[in-house]
Amino acid sequence: MAKRSGYTEAEMRGILRQLEYVQGDVRKAAKAISRTSARPFVSRAKQLAPVWPRAYARYKDGKAVEIIYPGNLRESIEILPLRKTKTSVIIGPNLKDGGKPQGFYAHMVEFGTVKAAPEPFMRPAFEQTKQTIIDMQAKGAKRRLKAALKAKGFDVSKFK
Repeated sequence: MAKRSGYTEAEMRGILRQLEYVQGDVRKAAKAISRTSARPFVSRAKQLAPVWPRAYARYKDGKAVEIIYPGNLRESIEILPLRKTKTSVIIGPNLKDGGKPQGFYAHMVEFGTVKAAPEPFMRPAFEQTKQTIIDMQAKGAKRRLKAALKAKGFDVSKFK
């Protein structure tokens, strides 16, 4: 019988429950694992983000208020530092005001507008990296679980 590759989401949740049982509060560990495992998704989203061939102006009240440069959207995709999320991370365009990068228009590119066809890049990036993300989360959780068991004095030499 061929060995399957990768972990399922149910297996991942089981590993996190074991870690919670041994370590107690796993939110900090889960957040760190999530940040690490999100990197392939961010990288792929940046690769797939379309780049406009020339700079263009953003207007407000009939006046150009900002110049949007090619590659601005690509540069703005990152793991966002939101404090409200306990164990997960948010990946998307950084909406910094007052300077590059600023990807306020990512949703218009992803889903399209009345005048522009959609050019999806975030959804395909997630679909292409989903199994890698789950595998990295499972491996990170197992590593943390092994360290927590070792700290409590358990023999982890046979831990898989």
